[in-house]
This record gives sequence, structure tokens and C-alpha cells, in this order.
Amino acid sequence: RLAHLAPFAPRAAAWEARLGRASALLSVWQACQARWLQLHPLCAVPAMVAQLPADARRHWASASLAWRELMAGVARPPRLTAKLAALTADDSLLPALRDCCRSLELVSSKQ
Repeated sequence: RLAHLAPFAPRAAAWEARLGRASALLSVWQACQARWLQLHPLCAVPAMVAQLPADARRHWASASLAWRELMAGVARPPRLTAKLAALTADDSLLPALRDCCRSLELVSSKQ
């Protein structure tokens, strides 16, 4: 690293870790939500649930309860969705980040 960047390195590393966790969280959240939304209409019907093997019923009950509790926690103030909404409301943010990444990739490939 360059000497003039050294004072910022700890803060940059902390933000890099935070953003990595946020990315992983949102990726898993999206996958889990998609699966829950796929299964919920089927598992909301008692006759359908009765046809599931016992371990599948237990897994659904456990996962559905955990999902609902997690979402209830997210909905409490300060709302994560409000924070994400503020970030995603800026339509220029994603294109700007993509442009920045392209520029950084070009710089990286030139070294």
C-alpha cells in the first residue's frame, strides 16, 4: 500500500469487511426469501403439509417461524428496509458504482 494511504487503511478495511457482510447477508436473505415465498403457498394449506414427511414438516415449521421472527425483527425501528430504501432510492448510485468498478478494473489490469 502507498504510504499516504496508510492512515486510512484501518477504516477502509473495516468498511470493506462491513460491505462484504452486507453483500453476503443480502444474498442469503434474497435466496431465503425466494424459497420461503415458493413454499409458503403450499405449506399454508394443512392438507398439503399433512402429505409431507415428518422431518419436512418439522423443518418447515422451524424455518417458517424463524423467518417470520427475523422479518419481524427487521421491521422494528430503526428499520433496515428504510436504510436500504434510502440507499437504493438514489438511482445514480448503482450506475456510479458500476462505473467506478469498471474504472478500477481497468486500472488494475494496467498494473
